[in-house]
Amino acid sequence: MSEFADAARLAYVSGWAATNGPFTDQVRAGCAAAVALACEHDTEPGVLEATVRLGELEGIWAEVYARRDALVDERTRLAATAWTSLTVTADVAGSVATFRRRLALASEATDPETRDRHRAEAIAAALLLLSGIVRDRHDPKFVALATLVTDALRAAWAEGYAGALALAAHQAGHGPVDVAAVFADAYTDHPADPALAAAVITALIRAAAGDVAAVLARLADDGADYDEMVRSVWDLLDDDELRALTVGMDVAMGSEFARAGLSLYREHGAQYVDFVTVGGALVCGLCMDAESAGPYPIGGAPPPPLHPYCRCVLIPTSPLTLDVFPYLLGGSR
Repeated sequence: MSEFADAARLAYVSGWAATNGPFTDQVRAGCAAAVALACEHDTEPGVLEATVRLGELEGIWAEVYARRDALVDERTRLAATAWTSLTVTADVAGSVATFRRRLALASEATDPETRDRHRAEAIAAALLLLSGIVRDRHDPKFVALATLVTDALRAAWAEGYAGALALAAHQAGHGPVDVAAVFADAYTDHPADPALAAAVITALIRAAAGDVAAVLARLADDGADYDEMVRSVWDLLDDDELRALTVGMDVAMGSEFARAGLSLYREHGAQYVDFVTVGGALVCGLCMDAESAGPYPIGGAPPPPLHPYCRCVLIPTSPLTLDVFPYLLGGSR
């Protein structure tokens, strides 16, 4: 390895280190790519300074996503605990008995008409079952779930604002910012929104009902007995990684990340934004199409997430004029 390559690597790593971001596999790959690029342009003035900036940017991205993922994981775990404490009150036995009685289940279903009826009755039974556990909005268990979801959305908005400020500050040529300090102020300034949380919980209930209905319909098609149906529904509801809950929380919090970023950009006069895909296996054709179709007027961009576990973001097409001095790390400008 040449002396210049060593200098480029040091420049990149020093830029990354200034952000306090984690040294992820993506940062490591970015370092290798940046060093190779610097070596191709080793005679150009300012190439090492540009490499420092690349390291800063990769560190900022790494910190933003490490914080976001940790927040989603933590709040989903808390919501799952509250969810399972609520679902223990579900009348699964009674719902399954009613479902079987209405269908007069006796044997395996082989014709499409019978299977369609199974699905229709399963959806009705699942919705009745799960709406029952949230009927009493004053139930302490429901209040606990609603409180956790409300705060998760508020925290997601603050995290989205903080991450957007960090990225916009770098884009505008400022040094790395203290993302935790921005988050704390944004959380304080952003009011809780119980109505939004109620809408999210309603969506969670409907999604969970869809999962329960799918289980009931499949078991009815297969001619399963009463005990197997009850056991299977309980296995689903007791799972603290219930698909409806984990996907629902990820999408709801991801929407708040994006909404907060757009709020910041509007505050500072942004007219256009780019849809930026984040590298990795979670980038789909839909996201790549959205990226290639930009830039967008700020009110016309497709808001992430475009699918569950989407990590794509909107960023201003042009640098913003920002006053980030109170949040700069190390007094850099």
